[in-house]
Amino acid sequence: MGEIADMMIGGELCSDCGAPLEKAFGHPMLCDDCGSDHSAYATAKEERRDLAAVGFAEAARLAHSAGLRLLRHTEQHYSLRGVVCGDRFQLNLYPGNRRLYSHEKTLGYIDMAGREWTLGSIVTLVIEHIAKRESKR
Repeated sequence: MGEIADMMIGGELCSDCGAPLEKAFGHPMLCDDCGSDHSAYATAKEERRDLAAVGFAEAARLAHSAGLRLLRHTEQHYSLRGVVCGDRFQLNLYPGNRRLYSHEKTLGYIDMAGREWTLGSIVTLVIEHIAKRESKR
């Protein structure tokens, strides 16, 4: 790697704009100007993670009442597991960055792109989605 890239990785230069930082941090850092742009996003992401942690128990009870399992793997990653039309599925949930995905085609496509959601609203949506799929059988 080049000298500038090494200095960015070492925290001597801002990892976004390359401006010199007051001291070497030993890991990538942002200067005050670049950090303010990212801090609003990071704060919102952290708030969504906190909201997920607070609502987890209630969402897990709702999932359980419908024969589903909501699991917390880390503070960033949850999964909803169950069966639809006789086939198992796992829906991976990342509340911080509002991402969700399933490797299996079993559950079908659930479009939440760019929309705000909570663990409880996803559990409710999946329960309704499963009921519609099951009724079409």
